[in-house]
Amino acid sequence: MITLQSLITMLLTGTIFSWSNKSPVIQPAVKGLFVWHYMIRQKPSEKFVELMAPDSIFYHNGYAIESLIRINEVQDADGKLTSNNVQNGYHVIDFNKRQFFRYASLTALQNSPKENWLPIEDKKIGVRFTYPFYNGEKFVSKDTIMDNRHYRVISFINSGVQAKGAAVTLYMEPNLSSPIPFYTIQKNFKGRLSMISIVDKLGETRIELEYQQATADSTIYKILSEMQKSASE
Repeated sequence: MITLQSLITMLLTGTIFSWSNKSPVIQPAVKGLFVWHYMIRQKPSEKFVELMAPDSIFYHNGYAIESLIRINEVQDADGKLTSNNVQNGYHVIDFNKRQFFRYASLTALQNSPKENWLPIEDKKIGVRFTYPFYNGEKFVSKDTIMDNRHYRVISFINSGVQAKGAAVTLYMEPNLSSPIPFYTIQKNFKGRLSMISIVDKLGETRIELEYQQATADSTIYKILSEMQKSASE
């Protein structure tokens, strides 16, 4: 992990970069599953704690369905607290047009597919693809190998309003295309985003992105395929 102080030192004395090339063309995978893990810790000596239930996004040719999960906590008469994951609706996303709409269930989506699209910037629940992780800051870049996989590690001090002063580290797989467009990252850095580390005075936030193969027979993919056909007609 790169600390805030070490990153400042690198930016002041080491090799620094400012991105000026044109945005790379994103060639998303045809079909798959993306899982978003959101974890935090206050001290480097502590283990990471997953703050919320993993968010799953099923994608197919520029369209996606995001499964929204919330954690439901119940306290019994003895004061014992138990928690379980509860389905909390779905987001349908059109990445190319940067828009989305929400449905309570897959059944409702299949039976009454009314597309009440909203700008993706208005999306407040689930994964925020337009979050300003990168704002044109000067950065340090290096290549490394982890678990026999090639990563490009990009580090900078965030200058945005929401995470100003935080040390941000992006872990990109430069030889892979990105199926999910985190807009402020993918338009500036080539490759598939694997992990984000954000370190500030409160501790470290880590976002891990897990990419999985699509299942052969899935209701969700059938819905996405039908949406794509309708859009092309």
